[in-house]
Amino acid sequence: MARTQNVLVAELARLLQHERHFTANTSHRLRTPLAGLQRGLESALTTPDVGLRAAIEEALPKSGHLHHTIDEVLRLAEAESGGGKAGSTTRPAAILLDRVETRWHGVFAQEQRRLAVRLTPGVEDLPLPGRAVGQVLDVLLDNARVHGSGRVDVTVREASGALAFDVADEGRTTFPPARLFDRGVTGWGGAGIGLSLARDLAEASGGRLSLAGSSPTVFTLLLPCGG
Repeated sequence: MARTQNVLVAELARLLQHERHFTANTSHRLRTPLAGLQRGLESALTTPDVGLRAAIEEALPKSGHLHHTIDEVLRLAEAESGGGKAGSTTRPAAILLDRVETRWHGVFAQEQRRLAVRLTPGVEDLPLPGRAVGQVLDVLLDNARVHGSGRVDVTVREASGALAFDVADEGRTTFPPARLFDRGVTGWGGAGIGLSLARDLAEASGGRLSLAGSSPTVFTLLLPCGG
């Protein structure tokens, strides 16, 4: 009875920790797109002679991306609890990166910063777990925007039987790499919850996320070829 009770207590503790992580991940991943959507709509309402149709056309893809974000966080929660694998929907690498560039080009341009996306020859048509990879890149680009500086480069390349996504900016990372992906860490090491979520999504998709360089800052996502 004592052993059974200990097992039950340990399982309850695991479930409670899972729920805390899920709540933190959800809050972090929804706050940024919601804030951007709200800013755009408020600007449309308060700016004289603004084209409301153009504002709506800009808001629609943002709301669609928010919908996909909710789906992905729920998928991650299911994967972490043993109910499935995150990011099962695949997309060609070129299409995925084109969508990522479309989402983030204007964001960096508004801050007078350049975003460059490059795929090395031969990787354009490789299938990827689109939603999971897109979410990981969103986290890394958001961190580069908030905590990095200068130009941001996203490079996709083959690396010893895997596919590597390098996200680099011209800033420096001074936080200890061993704690960079800890939940609750603030600063660069990171929006800790965001980097933690990115790592969880990478692992749920069979990949790995790591800090590849600290001066300048480079994060690398490795995925098995074929997703």
